[in-house]
Amino acid sequence: MELAAVTPLGVLENVFDHVDRPFHEICFVFDPEPEGWSIERFDGFAIAASADSGCEEIAVALDIAELVTSATLYPDGVPEPLRGAGAG
Repeated sequence: MELAAVTPLGVLENVFDHVDRPFHEICFVFDPEPEGWSIERFDGFAIAASADSGCEEIAVALDIAELVTSATLYPDGVPEPLRGAGAG
């Protein structure tokens, strides 16, 4: 899959605990523009979450405004750079 453009929106630091241990990650937030295809083609697509979990995740295609208002986003702070991309 090709991208026509990738616009960087922000960089966030995420500090969290997992399995009683502290972790740290840097999250880069981008707005990709598909080249000759649409992200909607993945709406409803089943994704194997993990070989250990035995479950599937189902992809949902949302526009940025809908994503910011209807989804729980991690890490904290992700909605701010998305609003800069026109999410309102």
